[in-house]
Amino acid sequence: MNATFLRRTFRWMVILVVFGAIAAAIGFAWFRSRFDNMLLAEARSGLSEIFPEVVIDLDAAHFDWQSSITLRSLTLSQSSSDAMPIVQIPELLISIDRDELIEHRRVDVRRIKVISPQINLTRSIAGQWTISDLFPPKLQHADRASPEWLIEDAVITVNLEQPGDSEPLSLRISGANLQLIPDGKKQYVLQGLTNIEGGSQCRVTGRFDFERRTWNLSGNIDGVDTSGELAGFLLASSGNIQERVDGITKQINPDGVQYVEGETYEPKASSHQMPFRTVSRSEDANAFISDAESYGSSTLTDDSAPTVEDLMQRPVGDQSEQRFEQSSPDSVGVRKTPDFGVAVKLGVNFEVGQTTSGGPVGYRVLADLKDGLINNPMLPISLERLTGQIVADNGGITVKNLTGRDGDAIVDVNGEYRYGDSHGHLVVSGTDVRFGPDQVRRTPRKLRNLLEKIRPDGLADFRVDLIKTSQGLWKAQNFVGTAKGMTALPEPFPHPVTDIRGTMTQRGKDRLDLDFEGKGGSTRLKLKGVVLNVGKPVEAAIQIDANSAALTQQVYDACNPEVRKTLTSLGLAGRGDVRLRYYRPPINKAPLQWVLDIAMQSASANFEHFPYRVEEIKGHVRFDSVTDNWAFANVSGRHGPTVIRGKGSMVKSDGTDLLNLEVWADHMALDRDLRAAIPQFLKERWDVLRPSGWVDVAGKVSWQPGTDPIVELDSVRLTDGRILHREFPYEIEQIQASLSYADDKISVSEFVGWHDDARLTGHGSVVAERDDTWRLRFNQLSIDGFVAGARFRRAIAPTLKDLIDSLNPRGVIDLTFDFLELRGTEQADGPVTAAWDFVSDFEGTDFTAGIDLLNASGRVRCRGTYDGSDADVVGAVELRKVTSLEHVIKNCRGPFRYADGVFIAGSPKLFSARRPASVPTSERIAGEFIGGVVTVDAKLEAINNYPYQVRTEVSGGRLEKYAAEYLSGAQNLEGVMNGWTNVRGEALLERGMVGRGQVKISPAALYELPVFAQLFNVLNFAKPDRTAFNYAFFDFRMDDEKFIFDKIDMVGDAVSFRGRGTATYEEQLKLDFFSTLPRSRVTIPIIDTLMRSATNGWVGIQVRGQVETPTARVVAAPALDTAMRRLRNALDGRPSSNSGSRRR
Repeated sequence: MNATFLRRTFRWMVILVVFGAIAAAIGFAWFRSRFDNMLLAEARSGLSEIFPEVVIDLDAAHFDWQSSITLRSLTLSQSSSDAMPIVQIPELLISIDRDELIEHRRVDVRRIKVISPQINLTRSIAGQWTISDLFPPKLQHADRASPEWLIEDAVITVNLEQPGDSEPLSLRISGANLQLIPDGKKQYVLQGLTNIEGGSQCRVTGRFDFERRTWNLSGNIDGVDTSGELAGFLLASSGNIQERVDGITKQINPDGVQYVEGETYEPKASSHQMPFRTVSRSEDANAFISDAESYGSSTLTDDSAPTVEDLMQRPVGDQSEQRFEQSSPDSVGVRKTPDFGVAVKLGVNFEVGQTTSGGPVGYRVLADLKDGLINNPMLPISLERLTGQIVADNGGITVKNLTGRDGDAIVDVNGEYRYGDSHGHLVVSGTDVRFGPDQVRRTPRKLRNLLEKIRPDGLADFRVDLIKTSQGLWKAQNFVGTAKGMTALPEPFPHPVTDIRGTMTQRGKDRLDLDFEGKGGSTRLKLKGVVLNVGKPVEAAIQIDANSAALTQQVYDACNPEVRKTLTSLGLAGRGDVRLRYYRPPINKAPLQWVLDIAMQSASANFEHFPYRVEEIKGHVRFDSVTDNWAFANVSGRHGPTVIRGKGSMVKSDGTDLLNLEVWADHMALDRDLRAAIPQFLKERWDVLRPSGWVDVAGKVSWQPGTDPIVELDSVRLTDGRILHREFPYEIEQIQASLSYADDKISVSEFVGWHDDARLTGHGSVVAERDDTWRLRFNQLSIDGFVAGARFRRAIAPTLKDLIDSLNPRGVIDLTFDFLELRGTEQADGPVTAAWDFVSDFEGTDFTAGIDLLNASGRVRCRGTYDGSDADVVGAVELRKVTSLEHVIKNCRGPFRYADGVFIAGSPKLFSARRPASVPTSERIAGEFIGGVVTVDAKLEAINNYPYQVRTEVSGGRLEKYAAEYLSGAQNLEGVMNGWTNVRGEALLERGMVGRGQVKISPAALYELPVFAQLFNVLNFAKPDRTAFNYAFFDFRMDDEKFIFDKIDMVGDAVSFRGRGTATYEEQLKLDFFSTLPRSRVTIPIIDTLMRSATNGWVGIQVRGQVETPTARVVAAPALDTAMRRLRNALDGRPSSNSGSRRR
C-alpha cells in the first residue's frame, strides 16, 4: 500500500467516522429530545400513581445524563375544588444513582431538592387538612430506601377556613429551609429553620411516617409578638381555642358586623346586648369607660345582665364605635387577632402531630413570656413586665407563675383550665396594687356602681380563687383584699377618709365582708359591712363609726347642699360619736340609701334664724336619706346657767324642708343674748316691753328655709321678772307669771308683779300683729296698793296725765280691771291707744275735783278709751265718805265723764248754756250730809291751769248734826239747813277761787255759836229759847280765800240780827250786825232810854277775832259810821219771801 492509499483510506475513515459521529450525534440528539418528553410523561404518570387524589401539573422534565433530573413548574392541587394549589414548585432537582441506572437500568432516587416552593395548607371547617391528600394511599417499591428531601426558601401558607363567606385566617411562613432525612422505610425526620411574618424564627424538628400515616412536629419560636399574625393564627388553629374566641367575638360583636377602619357601628335597640370595642394600651381607657357608661338608656335585667364572670371572659368594649384593623394589602385574607390591650414578647415551644392515622391532631404549646404588658378596661389594673409560662394542649391551659407589675405592684397568676370537664381553677394574687378611680371604672358594672359611690384610692393586697363551675361560669371564691393605707371619698358624704387599713373577705359565693379602719381628719374611723349578690344587682350594707369626731368645716363641705344648708343654719359645731350607715338595695339603678347618726358629746349650736348660742350640747341627731328627714332626740345643752333641752325633726313638706323642734329651757335669762336671737318682729315687741328676769320655757319652733321661724311657746314660767313698757314706762318688778305664745300672741294665764308697794295680779295677752302693731290686753288685772305717783303720771299719755293731774289722786288705791287693753305700733313715736274697764277701791284717799276731796273711801267704776290723743271716760263714784272743805259727805254716789279734755262729775246739763230748771238726783253726785242730802256737780277742763266749776246743794241738813260733828262744844244748836254754792277757779293755782252761795236755816237755834253768843252777851240779852230765830239766811261770796257775806239775816220773834262782813280761810271774822233790842232784855233805865232814842230801836254790833273766840262790842247810833248806816238802811225791812232760794 502506498502512502497515497493510506492517506486516502484514512481520509475516508475519518470522513466515515465523522459522518458516523454526526449521524450518532443526530441520533442521540433525537433520542435525548424524545427522552425528556418521555421523562415528563413518566414523571406525570408516576406522581399520579402516588397521589391519585391530587391533580398534578408539571410543565417540564430534564435529565442531564449524569445523576440529576430537573422538574419545573410542578403543581399539586385538589381535584374537587378550584382552591389554591396545595404545592407549587418552580424547580425540583432529583438526584439519582447513575450507576444503578446504567448497570441495572433502575432509577434509584437519592435526594430531592425543592427550590422556592409555595405550600398552601388549608384546614376545612370540619377540621380536615389538605395535607392529608399528600399521603399516598399505597406506596410502590416499598423495599427501596426513601430519598432525602431538601427544601430551600420555601413559602408556607396555612389557611384556616371560616364559617360562611368569611375569608380564612392565614399564616405565612417564608424563607423556610427544611431537610427531610429518611429514617427507616417511608419515614422521615424533619429539621429546619423558617422565618415567620413579624420577624420571628422558628426552629422545627419532626417525624413523618408515610407508612402509618402519622406525623409530629416540635420546635420553638423566639420573639413572638402577641399582637402579630402568628398569635391570631394560634388562637384559631385549635377548635377549642377557636370556640372560645368565637364566644368572645360574639360578646364583642353580637350582630356579626364586619368592622373596617372608618366605619361606625350603630347598635340595635336591645336591652340585652352590649357591643364592645377592643382597647389597646394606646387608647384612652377613661374615655372608653365614659362612653360605656353612657350606653343608651337600656336597663340590664337580672337574667341578661353580664355577671362578673362574663366580664372576665370577654373584652370590654365601647357602645358606639367598633373597629378592627383592616389587613394590609400584601396579606389579603389574613386577619389579625383582636386587640385585647395585650402586647407580650414570648418564646414558644410547641409539639403537634397525629399519632394514629385519621386520628385527631394533638398539640402542646408552651408560651414563655419574656416581657409585655396588659392594658384592658376589663382588668382592674394595667400590668407591665409580664413573665411566666402558659401551657396549652388538647386538655386545657395551665398558667405557671404568670407575674406582672404595675409600678411597685405585683400580680401573680397560677392555675389551670381543663376543656373536657370544664374544670378551671386560677389563683390570682397581688401586692401593693393601686386601686383608684381608673381601677374602679374597670370593675363589673353593678359592683362599679357601688364603688363609684365610695371612691377608694390607694394600695392593697389581694388574693382570689377563680373557679370554673359545671355550668361553664367562672366564679370568684375566697377573695381577700387588704387595704394598706388607702383613702376614700364617699359620694353621699364626701369627707376624705385616709389611712384605711383592713380586709375585704369573701364568704360563700357572692358575699363580701368588710372590716376596715381609717382616719377622717384626726378622727379614727371603723368600717364594717356586707356586700351581697356581687355580679348581680348588688345589695350592700356598710357602717362607719367615728368616736369623738369633730364637726368641722370639712364635714360641712362633705354634706350635700341641702344637708349643708341645714347644718349651717343650725350652726352645729363640736364633737360627737358619728355612725354613718349605707344601704344599697338589690334593685337595678337603685339609689344608695344612707343614715347619719350623731351622738353629740360637747357640741355647740347657733341657729341662723335664732342665734342663741347653746354649748355643751349632748344628744342624738339622725338623717335618713330615704325619707330625707332629720331627727333630733334627747338633746340638751347650756347657755350660761340656762339648761336647754329639745327634740324634733326636719321633714320634707311639699318639696321643701320643714323644721319642727320641741324645746325646753330652764332658768333662761331675758337678756341681750336672747333679744339678739329672736326674729326682728319679736325684737320690736321686746323693745316695747323691755323685759328682764328668768323664764322656764316649753315650746315649739317650725321653720322652712327662706321664711321666718314660727315659734309657739306652750309654757313660759317667768320668775323675778321686770317689764318697763316703752310706751307705758311704768316699771313692774318681781314678776311671777305663766305665759304662752302662739300666732304672734302672748297669753298670760297667771301674772303677779310689783311696783313699789303695789301688787299686780291678773291674766291676759300680748298680740303682735303682722302690720307692725301690738296689742296688750288683760282680761283680768288687779293692782293692790296702787299709788298714782309721779312715775305713773310720767308713764301715761299726756292726755291721760292731764286727767290724772286734774283729779290728783293721793293715797292707796286698789284697782280691779275687767279688762285693760293697750295698742301701739313699732315706731317709737307711734301713737298708743287704750281701753279699760275697772273698779278702784280706796280708803282715806285724797282727790281734787276743783276743790279737795279728802279722806275718800269707797269705789269708783270707770270705763273708757284713749285714741292716742283724746280720752273718753265714763264712770260712777260710790263713796262711803269723803271730806270736802272739812265737811264729811257719806254714801256719795253719782256719774262722771271725761271727754274732749273736760271732766264732769255729776250732770253735764248744769254746765250747759241752757240749763234745765231741775235735774234728777240720779244724774248728779249725791250724798248724805248732816242728816240731809248734798248734791255735787263739778266741771274740770284739762287746759292751762285746769279751770273748774263746782256746784253744791244741801237740802234737809240738820244743824244739830252739823254742830255735833264740826262745832266742838257747841250744844243746843238746831235747825234745818238748805243751801247752795257755785264756785270756780283754777286747780293748779293755790288762790283765785271765786263763787257765791246761800244758806238758810229754819228754825235756827244758833245762840250757842260763839259769834251769836257774843252778840247776846254784848247786848246783855237774856238767854233765848231753843228757837231763838225763826230762820237764818246767809248770802255770801267767795273771793280769793275769804267769804264775803253780803247779807246775814237771823230773824226771830224776840230778836233779829242783820249783818254782813267777811270771814277768811284763816278763820278771821269781820262782821257787822244791827239788831233791835229784845223784849227780854234786862232793863237799864237810863241807858235804855238813851239807846232807844238814839237808834230808833236798832243796836250796832261789831264782831272781830277768831271764829272760836270772837269779840263783840255795841256801837251806839251817834257812833255809827256811814258804812254802818248803809248796812242798816240795806238791811232795814224784812227779807223777801224768796231770799232763801238759790241764785243762779
